[in-house]
Amino acid sequence: MTAEAFVGEPLVLVVPQWQGSSVADPLPLAAGARRSAQLLRPDAPVEIDASGGGEPTAGERTASEPTAGEPTAGEPTAGGRDEAVEAGVAVRNAPALVRNAALVRAALATLATRAPDRPVVTLGGDCGVELEPVAATVARYGGDVAVVWFDAHGDLNAPAESPSGAFHGMVLRTLLGEGPADLLPPTDSRLTPEQVVLAGTRALDAAEEAYLARTGIRVVGTLDDPAAVTEAVAATGASRVYVHLDLDVFDPAEFSGLSYPEPNGATAEQVCAALRALTARFALVGLAVTEHEPAEEPQAAASDARILHDVFTAAGLATLLRDPAEAPN
Repeated sequence: MTAEAFVGEPLVLVVPQWQGSSVADPLPLAAGARRSAQLLRPDAPVEIDASGGGEPTAGERTASEPTAGEPTAGEPTAGGRDEAVEAGVAVRNAPALVRNAALVRAALATLATRAPDRPVVTLGGDCGVELEPVAATVARYGGDVAVVWFDAHGDLNAPAESPSGAFHGMVLRTLLGEGPADLLPPTDSRLTPEQVVLAGTRALDAAEEAYLARTGIRVVGTLDDPAAVTEAVAATGASRVYVHLDLDVFDPAEFSGLSYPEPNGATAEQVCAALRALTARFALVGLAVTEHEPAEEPQAAASDARILHDVFTAAGLATLLRDPAEAPN
Protein backbone atom coordinates (compact mmCIF):
# COMPACT_ATOMS: atom_id res chain seq x y z
CA MET A 1 0.00 0.00 0.00
CA THR A 2 1.30 3.46 -0.91
CA ALA A 3 0.27 6.42 1.20
CA GLU A 4 0.15 10.00 -0.04
CA ALA A 5 2.43 12.54 1.60
CA PHE A 6 0.10 15.13 3.06
CA VAL A 7 -3.42 14.49 1.86
CA GLY A 8 -4.47 18.07 1.13
CA GLU A 9 -2.18 21.08 1.07
CA PRO A 10 -0.69 21.63 4.52
CA LEU A 11 -1.08 24.76 6.59
CA VAL A 12 2.19 26.29 7.78
CA LEU A 13 2.78 27.79 11.23
CA VAL A 14 5.97 29.74 11.86
CA VAL A 15 6.83 29.74 15.57
CA PRO A 16 10.00 31.81 16.19
CA GLN A 17 10.38 30.61 19.77
CA TRP A 18 13.83 30.68 21.35
CA GLN A 19 12.90 30.65 25.03
CA GLY A 20 13.13 26.88 25.34
CA SER A 21 16.75 26.68 24.21
CA SER A 22 19.80 26.01 26.37
CA VAL A 23 22.37 27.65 24.09
CA ALA A 24 24.18 30.82 25.16
CA ASP A 25 22.60 32.97 22.44
CA PRO A 26 19.26 31.48 21.39
CA LEU A 27 17.87 34.54 19.58
CA PRO A 28 19.04 33.37 16.12
CA LEU A 29 16.48 30.56 16.38
CA ALA A 30 13.75 33.12 15.71
CA ALA A 31 15.54 34.15 12.53
CA GLY A 32 15.94 30.48 11.65
CA ALA A 33 12.20 29.88 11.76
CA ARG A 34 11.65 32.77 9.38
CA ARG A 35 14.53 31.71 7.15
CA SER A 36 12.97 28.26 6.75
CA ALA A 37 9.65 29.90 5.91
CA GLN A 38 11.28 31.96 3.17
CA LEU A 39 11.70 28.77 1.15
CA LEU A 40 7.91 28.51 0.90
CA ARG A 41 5.43 30.55 -1.11
CA PRO A 42 4.83 33.88 0.66
CA ASP A 43 1.11 33.13 0.98
CA ALA A 44 1.72 29.83 2.79
CA PRO A 45 3.04 30.57 6.30
CA VAL A 46 1.19 32.06 9.27
CA GLU A 47 3.53 33.40 11.97
CA ILE A 48 2.84 33.11 15.69
CA ASP A 49 4.09 35.98 17.87
CA ALA A 50 6.33 33.77 19.98
CA SER A 51 9.64 35.63 20.06
CA GLY A 52 8.90 38.05 22.91
CA GLY A 53 9.37 37.46 26.63
CA GLY A 54 12.04 35.61 28.53
CA GLU A 55 15.70 36.41 29.01
CA PRO A 56 18.16 35.27 26.33
CA THR A 57 21.42 36.47 27.83
CA ALA A 58 23.45 35.99 30.96
CA GLY A 59 22.71 38.47 33.69
CA GLU A 60 20.51 39.10 36.68
CA ARG A 61 17.97 36.34 37.18
CA THR A 62 14.36 37.36 37.64
CA ALA A 63 12.35 34.37 38.73
CA SER A 64 8.83 34.56 40.12
CA GLU A 65 7.88 32.84 43.33
CA PRO A 66 6.49 29.34 42.71
CA THR A 67 3.15 28.17 43.93
CA ALA A 68 2.75 24.62 45.20
CA GLY A 69 3.58 22.18 42.42
CA GLU A 70 4.28 24.95 39.91
CA PRO A 71 7.63 25.33 38.13
CA THR A 72 9.32 28.73 38.12
CA ALA A 73 11.18 30.46 35.32
CA GLY A 74 14.92 30.71 35.78
CA GLU A 75 17.36 32.50 33.52
CA PRO A 76 20.76 31.57 32.11
CA THR A 77 23.79 32.66 34.05
CA ALA A 78 27.35 33.35 33.00
CA GLY A 79 28.36 29.84 34.01
CA GLY A 80 25.97 28.38 31.45
CA ARG A 81 23.78 26.62 34.01
CA ASP A 82 20.43 27.88 35.20
CA GLU A 83 20.63 29.02 38.82
CA ALA A 84 17.01 28.01 39.26
CA VAL A 85 17.86 24.39 38.52
CA GLU A 86 20.33 24.43 41.39
CA ALA A 87 17.53 25.72 43.62
CA GLY A 88 15.16 22.97 42.50
CA VAL A 89 13.30 25.13 39.98
CA ALA A 90 12.71 23.26 36.78
CA VAL A 91 12.21 25.38 33.67
CA ARG A 92 13.82 28.60 32.53
CA ASN A 93 11.57 31.13 30.80
CA ALA A 94 8.49 29.17 31.88
CA PRO A 95 5.99 32.08 31.68
CA ALA A 96 7.00 32.86 28.08
CA LEU A 97 6.75 29.18 27.15
CA VAL A 98 3.28 28.89 28.66
CA ARG A 99 2.22 32.02 26.75
CA ASN A 100 3.64 30.72 23.48
CA ALA A 101 1.95 27.35 23.93
CA ALA A 102 -1.40 29.08 24.42
CA LEU A 103 -0.88 31.12 21.24
CA VAL A 104 -0.01 28.04 19.20
CA ARG A 105 -2.91 26.10 20.70
CA ALA A 106 -5.33 28.89 19.76
CA ALA A 107 -3.94 29.10 16.23
CA LEU A 108 -4.25 25.34 15.77
CA ALA A 109 -7.85 25.44 17.00
CA THR A 110 -8.68 28.21 14.54
CA LEU A 111 -7.05 26.35 11.67
CA ALA A 112 -8.85 23.14 12.61
CA THR A 113 -12.18 24.98 12.46
CA ARG A 114 -11.49 26.62 9.12
CA ALA A 115 -9.73 23.69 7.43
CA PRO A 116 -10.29 20.55 9.50
CA ASP A 117 -8.77 18.13 6.99
CA ARG A 118 -5.52 19.97 6.33
CA PRO A 119 -2.36 18.89 8.16
CA VAL A 120 -0.03 21.42 9.77
CA VAL A 121 3.66 22.05 9.19
CA THR A 122 5.42 23.86 12.06
CA LEU A 123 8.64 25.80 11.55
CA GLY A 124 10.64 26.60 14.69
CA GLY A 125 12.28 27.83 16.72
CA ASP A 126 13.51 25.54 19.45
CA CYS A 127 12.12 22.02 19.83
CA GLY A 128 9.65 23.23 22.44
CA VAL A 129 7.45 24.47 19.59
CA GLU A 130 6.40 20.83 19.14
CA LEU A 131 4.30 20.74 22.30
CA GLU A 132 0.96 21.87 20.91
CA PRO A 133 1.18 20.50 17.33
CA VAL A 134 2.00 16.98 18.53
CA ALA A 135 -0.61 17.14 21.29
CA ALA A 136 -3.26 18.24 18.79
CA THR A 137 -2.28 15.41 16.46
CA VAL A 138 -2.59 12.83 19.24
CA ALA A 139 -5.94 14.28 20.31
CA ARG A 140 -7.20 13.82 16.76
CA TYR A 141 -5.79 10.40 15.88
CA GLY A 142 -5.23 8.73 19.25
CA GLY A 143 -3.11 5.62 19.02
CA ASP A 144 -3.24 5.52 15.22
CA VAL A 145 -0.33 7.94 14.83
CA ALA A 146 3.36 7.32 15.41
CA VAL A 147 5.78 10.16 16.06
CA VAL A 148 9.21 9.84 14.45
CA TRP A 149 11.64 12.06 16.34
CA PHE A 150 14.56 12.80 14.00
CA ASP A 151 16.93 14.42 16.48
CA ALA A 152 20.49 14.06 17.72
CA HIS A 153 19.05 14.31 21.24
CA GLY A 154 16.26 12.48 22.99
CA ASP A 155 14.54 15.56 24.46
CA LEU A 156 13.48 13.15 27.21
CA ASN A 157 14.64 14.91 30.37
CA ALA A 158 12.22 15.17 33.25
CA PRO A 159 12.38 18.63 34.85
CA ALA A 160 14.22 17.35 37.92
CA GLU A 161 16.79 15.58 35.72
CA SER A 162 17.50 18.39 33.28
CA PRO A 163 21.11 19.58 33.30
CA SER A 164 20.12 22.96 31.82
CA GLY A 165 16.54 23.73 32.83
CA ALA A 166 15.78 24.31 29.14
CA PHE A 167 12.45 23.06 27.84
CA HIS A 168 13.76 21.96 24.44
CA GLY A 169 15.37 19.03 26.24
CA MET A 170 12.11 18.11 27.99
CA VAL A 171 9.46 18.46 25.32
CA LEU A 172 9.14 14.82 24.26
CA ARG A 173 9.05 13.65 27.88
CA THR A 174 6.32 16.25 28.50
CA LEU A 175 4.33 14.91 25.55
CA LEU A 176 4.68 11.49 27.17
CA GLY A 177 3.01 12.82 30.32
CA GLU A 178 5.97 13.77 32.53
CA GLY A 179 6.90 17.43 32.49
CA PRO A 180 6.30 20.90 33.89
CA ALA A 181 2.79 21.13 35.31
CA ASP A 182 1.84 24.23 33.31
CA LEU A 183 2.92 22.62 30.04
CA LEU A 184 1.52 19.09 30.37
CA PRO A 185 -0.98 18.22 27.62
CA PRO A 186 -4.43 16.90 28.56
CA THR A 187 -4.51 13.17 29.15
CA ASP A 188 -6.14 12.44 25.78
CA SER A 189 -3.41 14.42 23.99
CA ARG A 190 -0.42 12.55 25.42
CA LEU A 191 1.76 10.07 23.63
CA THR A 192 2.50 6.58 24.86
CA PRO A 193 6.03 5.18 24.58
CA GLU A 194 4.74 2.65 22.04
CA GLN A 195 3.94 5.51 19.62
CA VAL A 196 7.44 7.02 19.58
CA VAL A 197 10.42 6.24 17.36
CA LEU A 198 13.70 8.06 17.91
CA ALA A 199 15.73 8.36 14.71
CA GLY A 200 19.30 9.55 14.26
CA THR A 201 19.63 9.91 18.03
CA ARG A 202 23.21 9.84 19.26
CA ALA A 203 23.57 12.18 22.27
CA LEU A 204 21.64 10.88 25.28
CA ASP A 205 22.42 11.51 28.92
CA ALA A 206 22.27 8.80 31.58
CA ALA A 207 18.78 9.69 32.77
CA GLU A 208 17.45 9.50 29.22
CA GLU A 209 19.15 6.15 28.66
CA ALA A 210 17.48 4.84 31.80
CA TYR A 211 14.10 6.16 30.66
CA LEU A 212 14.47 4.45 27.28
CA ALA A 213 15.38 1.17 28.96
CA ARG A 214 12.37 1.46 31.25
CA THR A 215 9.82 2.37 28.58
CA GLY A 216 11.05 0.42 25.56
CA ILE A 217 10.84 3.37 23.18
CA ARG A 218 12.16 2.31 19.78
CA VAL A 219 15.46 3.85 18.71
CA VAL A 220 16.97 3.84 15.21
CA GLY A 221 20.40 5.24 15.96
CA THR A 222 21.74 5.60 12.43
CA LEU A 223 19.92 6.33 9.19
CA ASP A 224 21.96 4.11 6.88
CA ASP A 225 18.87 2.10 5.95
CA PRO A 226 15.56 3.94 5.50
CA ALA A 227 13.71 0.66 5.94
CA ALA A 228 14.83 0.57 9.58
CA VAL A 229 12.74 3.67 10.26
CA THR A 230 9.67 2.43 8.42
CA GLU A 231 9.83 -0.95 10.12
CA ALA A 232 10.07 0.72 13.52
CA VAL A 233 6.95 2.74 12.69
CA ALA A 234 5.17 -0.34 11.39
CA ALA A 235 5.87 -2.03 14.72
CA THR A 236 3.81 0.67 16.46
CA GLY A 237 0.71 -0.48 14.57
CA ALA A 238 -0.09 3.07 13.45
CA SER A 239 -1.18 3.94 9.92
CA ARG A 240 -0.26 7.62 10.26
CA VAL A 241 3.00 9.34 11.09
CA TYR A 242 4.02 12.72 12.46
CA VAL A 243 7.62 13.76 11.75
CA HIS A 244 9.72 15.91 14.05
CA LEU A 245 12.93 17.04 12.36
CA ASP A 246 15.47 18.77 14.54
CA LEU A 247 18.14 19.86 12.11
CA ASP A 248 20.86 18.63 14.45
CA VAL A 249 20.06 15.16 13.16
CA PHE A 250 22.37 16.22 10.32
CA ASP A 251 26.11 15.95 10.63
CA PRO A 252 27.51 19.48 11.14
CA ALA A 253 29.78 18.95 8.15
CA GLU A 254 26.63 18.46 6.06
CA PHE A 255 24.42 21.24 7.45
CA SER A 256 25.98 24.37 8.94
CA GLY A 257 23.03 26.24 10.44
CA LEU A 258 22.71 24.24 13.64
CA SER A 259 21.92 25.56 17.09
CA TYR A 260 23.21 22.51 18.96
CA PRO A 261 25.46 20.46 16.62
CA GLU A 262 26.54 16.93 17.44
CA PRO A 263 29.17 14.95 15.48
CA ASN A 264 28.54 11.77 13.49
CA GLY A 265 25.15 12.78 12.19
CA ALA A 266 23.17 11.88 9.10
CA THR A 267 23.65 13.06 5.55
CA ALA A 268 20.99 14.99 3.69
CA GLU A 269 20.33 12.03 1.41
CA GLN A 270 19.88 9.68 4.37
CA VAL A 271 17.28 11.97 5.94
CA CYS A 272 15.49 12.54 2.64
CA ALA A 273 15.48 8.80 1.89
CA ALA A 274 13.93 8.10 5.28
CA LEU A 275 11.25 10.74 4.67
CA ARG A 276 10.45 9.33 1.24
CA ALA A 277 10.21 5.83 2.69
CA LEU A 278 7.87 7.01 5.44
CA THR A 279 5.56 8.90 3.09
CA ALA A 280 5.45 5.94 0.71
CA ARG A 281 4.05 3.70 3.43
CA PHE A 282 2.20 5.90 5.93
CA ALA A 283 -0.08 8.93 5.82
CA LEU A 284 1.95 11.93 6.91
CA VAL A 285 -0.27 14.01 9.20
CA GLY A 286 2.20 16.58 10.49
CA LEU A 287 5.76 17.82 10.22
CA ALA A 288 7.96 20.19 12.19
CA VAL A 289 11.42 21.53 11.40
CA THR A 290 13.26 22.98 14.38
CA GLU A 291 16.52 24.38 15.77
CA HIS A 292 17.64 26.26 12.66
CA GLU A 293 20.32 28.83 13.47
CA PRO A 294 21.09 30.43 10.10
CA ALA A 295 24.65 30.13 8.89
CA GLU A 296 26.43 33.46 8.54
CA GLU A 297 28.70 32.51 5.65
CA PRO A 298 26.75 32.95 2.37
CA GLN A 299 27.95 29.75 0.72
CA ALA A 300 27.03 27.68 3.79
CA ALA A 301 23.64 29.39 4.03
CA ALA A 302 22.95 28.61 0.37
CA SER A 303 23.92 24.97 0.87
CA ASP A 304 21.63 24.73 3.90
CA ALA A 305 18.77 26.23 1.89
CA ARG A 306 19.21 23.60 -0.81
CA ILE A 307 19.12 20.84 1.80
CA LEU A 308 15.96 22.26 3.38
CA HIS A 309 14.40 22.49 -0.08
CA ASP A 310 15.18 18.79 -0.60
CA VAL A 311 13.78 17.91 2.83
CA PHE A 312 10.53 19.74 2.16
CA THR A 313 10.24 18.04 -1.22
CA ALA A 314 10.88 14.59 0.28
CA ALA A 315 8.14 15.27 2.83
CA GLY A 316 5.61 16.13 0.14
CA LEU A 317 5.70 19.93 0.32
CA ALA A 318 6.72 20.57 -3.29
CA THR A 319 3.55 22.54 -4.04
CA LEU A 320 4.36 25.01 -1.26
CA LEU A 321 7.95 25.68 -2.31
CA ARG A 322 9.23 28.73 -4.09
CA ASP A 323 11.61 28.29 -6.96
CA PRO A 324 15.03 28.22 -5.20
CA ALA A 325 16.21 31.08 -7.40
CA GLU A 326 13.34 33.25 -6.14
CA ALA A 327 13.81 32.66 -2.43
CA PRO A 328 15.11 35.78 -0.63
CA ASN A 329 18.56 35.68 0.94
